[in-house]
Amino acid sequence: MKIELSANLIPDSRLKDEIWNLMKKISTKYGTCHDIKKKFGAHITVVGFENIDEKNLQKIVNEIKLICSKTKPFEVKIGKINFAENNRQKYQTQYVIYLEVIRSSVLSKLNKILNNKIKKYGKPKLRYFVPHVTLAHGDLNKENYYRAKRELEAVILRKFIARSLKIMILKEPKKWVHVKTFKFAAY
Repeated sequence: MKIELSANLIPDSRLKDEIWNLMKKISTKYGTCHDIKKKFGAHITVVGFENIDEKNLQKIVNEIKLICSKTKPFEVKIGKINFAENNRQKYQTQYVIYLEVIRSSVLSKLNKILNNKIKKYGKPKLRYFVPHVTLAHGDLNKENYYRAKRELEAVILRKFIARSLKIMILKEPKKWVHVKTFKFAAY
């Protein structure tokens, strides 16, 4: 069976709750529930892959475990609310509201190392790494997207220490399943 795989940074519980509350506020005010229903929670996707043969999952998990054992916890900075319109046909969603994540050399390096190790097992989902936290997409319509763009205020810069990487897979029927969480190396 073919699966998708996602490796994600999860904010600390205080910031995670703050982002979740922002997601619920946006969901209520702008009529979008896609992200709230998924209950995936606030996360930053470091890599995403599709067309992975499930029989290779343990090999991938072992590779990620080794990478995490060599990665020290690092600071992640989250910036303002931003907006994107996907005009290409291949995207399932056209309008996206997200929190910017400030790209650091450590985060970029982690993305590159994971991509290089996992690409032999499947196809990367994204061409470019744009770290972010999705707040709303999927069922966000054009009218509410533009209303949100006019009304939402910038979020004050927040930061957290990334201490682990959470591995999720997507199996049929379209349900994300937690596989493993690996802590980064101790100082």
